[in-house]
Amino acid sequence: TVLRRIIPDENLKIATSKAFASDLEGPFITSYSREEMLEILSKTKCAFMTPGLGNIYDAAEYDIPTVWLPPANDSQGQQASLLKENNLVDGFIDWSDILNADFDYKKEQSDVLNQITKAMQSVFTDESLHKKFENLFREALDSLIDKEHGKTRAMLNMFGTGGAEKTADLIYEYASK
Repeated sequence: TVLRRIIPDENLKIATSKAFASDLEGPFITSYSREEMLEILSKTKCAFMTPGLGNIYDAAEYDIPTVWLPPANDSQGQQASLLKENNLVDGFIDWSDILNADFDYKKEQSDVLNQITKAMQSVFTDESLHKKFENLFREALDSLIDKEHGKTRAMLNMFGTGGAEKTADLIYEYASK
């Protein structure tokens, strides 16, 4: 809803899974095949994405200036935090920015998911929070307009491309600690 208000219709595409697309209303909400998504990404000037690993690597590979949306789960929150700590974000809107509350994405998953659910409900039911959410999106979009490159692209220098095995090894190593 917020993105529809701030981005001209002809420039807006909202891509999501088939499960979510069927539950959401609107002409710009669609589920795309991976091939279609890659074609869209190759032409994308800027994006608002959830900070999942697939989206992070897509933003890096296609050099897309990106605003990372409020995390939908604990791992997305941890990933967005790592990107931010390493100066690899063009923009990140966190739940804590909207609610002025601390979010610790390293807590138990169920606790994090409950906190995110409450945050979503607050934004949907409290008009002042919804307006704050919209203002943060507007500011984030304004910050992307003139950017030609995304900061996430620097990840490719660290990890290379086609490095699924290397990435899996690093994740395994980290998880084993």
